[in-house]
Amino acid sequence: MLLDEQKLNAVQEGAFGADSLTPGAHSVKFSSKEGQVALAIALDTAKMPALTAPVEAKGLQMALVDQSGGHAQFSCNCLPAKVSLDNQPSAGSDSQRARV
Repeated sequence: MLLDEQKLNAVQEGAFGADSLTPGAHSVKFSSKEGQVALAIALDTAKMPALTAPVEAKGLQMALVDQSGGHAQFSCNCLPAKVSLDNQPSAGSDSQRARV
């Protein structure tokens, strides 16, 4: 897993973390023997992270959940899909992103 071309260490199986990120553009890359995923995000103070380009994936499916305040955003290269939270009605999406 690379964040801005710097290797991240796993904090638990399948999850990675960074102590602090500055506002602005960032790149995230993940690769394994099955394939690779690359995405570009923009961070801004008190706002949800935003994908700034379509997710590039070869051989892998990627799901990303961003949380900010009382909101969450689900991004995946496996959409269209139905997404729900806490047994609330599903929010359908035909793009790469759904908000819940």
